[in-house]
Amino acid sequence: MASMSVGQAAVRDRVLALLGHYPGGVTDGQLTAEFGQLEVVLPVLNSMMQANRLNSMQLATGGILFRLVEEQVSSRTRATPCATSSSPAMSRCGRFF
Repeated sequence: MASMSVGQAAVRDRVLALLGHYPGGVTDGQLTAEFGQLEVVLPVLNSMMQANRLNSMQLATGGILFRLVEEQVSSRTRATPCATSSSPAMSRCGRFF
């Protein structure tokens, strides 16, 4: 993962802890409840998705579900170019607007 600030590293640690408690994934609503504002965690989510450590999918309810990618899978997909996303809130490379 790219270099991040101390604040972002703390946010990343909290995101990883939350994902550890919910192996099925966490929603954008859960992240908002945890961090107060989703904008606080977006740079960390983007970084984790670019490093193939996090997947996201659009839920039928309109929310987004984030799931941690296992390390073995992540290392195999690092060389893969940006994939398209079905989420209208995400760009082609998995970044939020």
